[in-house]
This record gives sequence, C-alpha cells and structure tokens, in this order.
Amino acid sequence: MNEPARHDLNPASLNSREPASPAVAAIAALRLHTRHALADVARRLASSLVARLMPSAEPMTSAEPVQADELARALVFVDQYVASLPPLPSGPSDDPAHLAWPDHHPLSRLSQLSFAAGQPQSSSLLCDLVLLACLPEAHEGLATLCRLVHPAQQPWPTVALALHWLEHEAGPDADASTLRDAIEDLLCHGPLARLGLLRLEGDGPWHGRTLRAAPFVWSALTGRTLSGDDARLA
Repeated sequence: MNEPARHDLNPASLNSREPASPAVAAIAALRLHTRHALADVARRLASSLVARLMPSAEPMTSAEPVQADELARALVFVDQYVASLPPLPSGPSDDPAHLAWPDHHPLSRLSQLSFAAGQPQSSSLLCDLVLLACLPEAHEGLATLCRLVHPAQQPWPTVALALHWLEHEAGPDADASTLRDAIEDLLCHGPLARLGLLRLEGDGPWHGRTLRAAPFVWSALTGRTLSGDDARLA
C-alpha cells in the first residue's frame, strides 16, 4: 500500500521564504478544505466497510501490524491518510470538515445549488456523492480501496457502494426506500442530475453502475483553471 502523500499545498514556495501571494494562499486553503472533506468521507466509508465486511474483526489502527489481506491494508491506509492531513486553520478539530467550508468553496456552491433547485434536503447527500466519486482522484491508496470493492476491479466507486455505505450509516431504523429514492433522483432524474456533476457508467440497472464525477468537478475542487463548457458548468 502506498504511503500517505505529503500535503505540500504551495510547492512553488518550498524553496522561498517569501510569503505566498493571496491567490496562491486562497488555492492552498481551498485544497486543504477539499482534502479534509474527502478524508471525512473516506473515514466514514471505511468504517462502514469494516462493519459490513469484517464484523468480527478487531478495530484496526495504523499502529497495528498490517495483515496480508489487501482490503485490510487499504482500510488501514484510510486512517493513515486522515492522520497525515495538516489541520484546518480554524474551528474545532473534531468538527466535520464541511462545517468550515468557506463561502467560495465549490462544496458551498454545491449546497446552494440544492437550495436553488428546491431540494435543500439533498444538499448533504449530493456533497457526499460528489466526494465519494472523487476519492480515487485524491490518492492512489483511495483508488485501491475502490478497486478492491468494485465488481470489475476498476479504481472507481460504484452506486451500490454508495447505497450500502449511506444505508448503513443511516442505521437500521431509517427508511432505506426513501434514501434510495433520493439517491436515484440525484443521480438519474431530478434537476441536479441534469447538471451532469455525476455520471453513471456501465450497463445494467442504475444501482449496479460505476459512479464518476464529471472531469470539471475535480478541477473545481482543487482550484485549477477551467475553460469552455467546464467553466460554465462549474
């Protein structure tokens, strides 16, 4: 399993003692918030996988010996990845990352889109799905985790993975049908689906397909320049 990447948010300034420009500092802050949001989703997903696929296993920590099993390695890596992140500059460290999203962050704008579409209750769910779809872009270790639970061994999450994760997290007393309907609407039918933020690839029913983010989504989440239709959609 790959070691967690160093999070050098401003590589251009590594060999300079001069402070970063406001634009560079803003991009660094945006990326740090994105990484924390991705890490929170990765942690929640890993917790669900451990509970569903390894119910009799002892809780794993990064300090314990890693077993030969690839999935166990991948799940331990999630803890390492989360622990490797620099802290956010403000707010309690135990708060979910999204509570500290700045107004200009794409995830904040995503929440605003949900309200504008008349679906404010879908805001958190849409952000979760977008972040899940982007996990493989964040680190090859997270792509490996997705590959290990993908039926075709592709390094991407599936809709079924999203459903199982979010149903498990909602708990046994939650209405699974209502949750599944909300996810299907976000991915296939509603006004937010027509934005093209998330795409389903492959054949078969909607819940058996691969979940991918549109190419411009990762660029927006990392503060990279967009052009043409991508800029318009983002």
